[in-house]
Amino acid sequence: MRKVAWKDIDLKIVLPEDVKSTECVGELEEFIGQERAIRALETGLHIDAKGYNVFVSGTTNTGRRTFVSRYLKKKVEGTKTPGDWIYVYNFDDPRSPNSISLEAGTGKIFQKEMNDFVEIAINSIGESFQSEDYQQKVTSLQNEQSEKRSNMLKELIEKAKEKDYTVQINQTGVATIPIWNGKPLTQEVYEALPEDYQKQITKKGEEVRELVNSYLLKLSKMEKDFGEKYKELNRKVASFAVEGHIREMKDRFSESKEVVDFIESMKKDLLDNLGVFFSQEIDSKAFFGKRYAVNLFVDNSGIEGKPVVEVTNANYSSLFGRIEYVAKMGMLDTDHTMIRPGAIHSSNGGYLVLDAKNVLSEPYVWQTLKQVLFSGLEGIENLEHKIGLLSTVSLKPEPIPLDIKIVMIGEPWIYSMLSTLDTDFKKLFKVKAEFDWEMTIQNDTV
Repeated sequence: MRKVAWKDIDLKIVLPEDVKSTECVGELEEFIGQERAIRALETGLHIDAKGYNVFVSGTTNTGRRTFVSRYLKKKVEGTKTPGDWIYVYNFDDPRSPNSISLEAGTGKIFQKEMNDFVEIAINSIGESFQSEDYQQKVTSLQNEQSEKRSNMLKELIEKAKEKDYTVQINQTGVATIPIWNGKPLTQEVYEALPEDYQKQITKKGEEVRELVNSYLLKLSKMEKDFGEKYKELNRKVASFAVEGHIREMKDRFSESKEVVDFIESMKKDLLDNLGVFFSQEIDSKAFFGKRYAVNLFVDNSGIEGKPVVEVTNANYSSLFGRIEYVAKMGMLDTDHTMIRPGAIHSSNGGYLVLDAKNVLSEPYVWQTLKQVLFSGLEGIENLEHKIGLLSTVSLKPEPIPLDIKIVMIGEPWIYSMLSTLDTDFKKLFKVKAEFDWEMTIQNDTV
């Protein structure tokens, strides 16, 4: 082996006569000498079936990543932009927020509409409950209730009087007192009476107590009926205040059955929680504002075509999303507005470019990626919960269906290792695009 000087190398290359310096040479639009890799990549991305993800193999500085980036960005030109994803409150199970898909750009609109609705609804209902008409109806109900109660108690006292007893009802309970010679019977007088009279008084006392119990049941039912009438009045007033806004929103988002169902459930929940408006401890705007807030999980309003997301240094949460927490009274709490997306969500409907070495070196990333690709669904679970390091109650968001192509870039030894040691690898990455590190020099390749 001998050292070769540059002047000893005879490269038969004919340069164009108009090339005077490197400034005349523009940036390459295509990669030369990588036809096999290009064909493999095109094949993998063209096949719309599970498992046809692409592993781009090649040594460093062969232009793998640059080519993949350019190719994908050109490929998505003119394609349809995938829809937005939102998370909303689940009225049946608050710990399992619902995911809803919307047309691209609609998520942001719906989020604003819901924020505006809460502001309008709270003000409208609050004003309705302060109106003179409402106050008159409440007063009428209360007067009716008071009159019924008074008449019932009078009837009870009259029937007790027929048995020589008087009945007293106060805050602490009910007292039944026998009457003797027109006056309440004292213990001393009672003990001085003949035994037959004592037995008669005791027997009548039992009858009066049974009578009192029956009337107390009637009073309880009457109070319950009054409560139902009061609630129904509030529901009618509140429903009338928001019905127009509810109908307008349902008409505007009528193309999404899930959104319409959410609006219907929201209306029912609002009417079921009208007590918040009468509470001195709860801020109604804060309560309903958080409850009905829309978490714009994936916003594709700012992109054109399918998304292309490139990640060179991803960890578990940045790839698969996370659930955030806030400290409240010494405890960790969360809700549907604190669910955050990862790169796999942002690239849903498009392409995700990953670095193989990074994926394999980060804890639980490769294993979770395989699970996601096999299932076609992406649920969100923090790593600390996944491995059992944290036992706090967490959310279980409804999984989002994935339509995604993974392009993983790595060196040949990584591909060889995965092919040999991981039986799942070939099921998920059925296409290998191998970049050559050498090529034949010809005039048309310079």
